[in-house]
Amino acid sequence: MIEILADEHIKNSVQNSLKSKGVDISRLQENGLMEAEDKEILNHAVENEMAILTNDSDFETLGESRDHFGIFMLTTQYAQKQDIVSEIVRIVDQLSKKELQNSKIYIP
Repeated sequence: MIEILADEHIKNSVQNSLKSKGVDISRLQENGLMEAEDKEILNHAVENEMAILTNDSDFETLGESRDHFGIFMLTTQYAQKQDIVSEIVRIVDQLSKKELQNSKIYIP
């Protein structure tokens, strides 16, 4: 199963909706990473074999510098919650952790 670490800018309503759909998602706070640097967040995600959900473009560059377990990039903060949630659920249901490895997926 794909586990996702949500960056601090991801709305709680999106995270809660993903959890209610059965997606294994956790917040930075739950992982002791509040106010952590992006590199530290990526390192934690890699060490714990987690994908990252973010709208921070810094992760695009960081993701090129090392192996990772996938980066879900929100392309806009104005997308409808249900569109974001349905797309992530669809991807998580279709891909294995291995298939997501070192991928960047842009939503929506």
